[in-house]
Amino acid sequence: MADPLVNEPTEEPAPEALPQWSRQKRDLATTLWCSFLVASATTMVFFAFVDPVDISLVTTPPLDVNPMAGYAIGFFFFWLATAAASALTVFMIRTRQHHPQAPPH
Repeated sequence: MADPLVNEPTEEPAPEALPQWSRQKRDLATTLWCSFLVASATTMVFFAFVDPVDISLVTTPPLDVNPMAGYAIGFFFFWLATAAASALTVFMIRTRQHHPQAPPH
């Protein structure tokens, strides 16, 4: 019987045995993860200064939103905005025109 407190080396699969993601999957995963992290930080900073109940009072018509719903709506808004910015960046990088360099004069 193996002792659960003893760290035994685990076998990891060889790198070639791991599934490889396509470029689109890597781009999507990177875009969503980075935008999630930025949206999390932005939500914390924003709601440190702004109460979600105050935001619901300035809407037309006034919305009855509890604070937790306000935090969730704010987070998903920030996530959508940062994901759109990240996706636009990936698009611009992937579709850039390659111009040959002119020789120096």
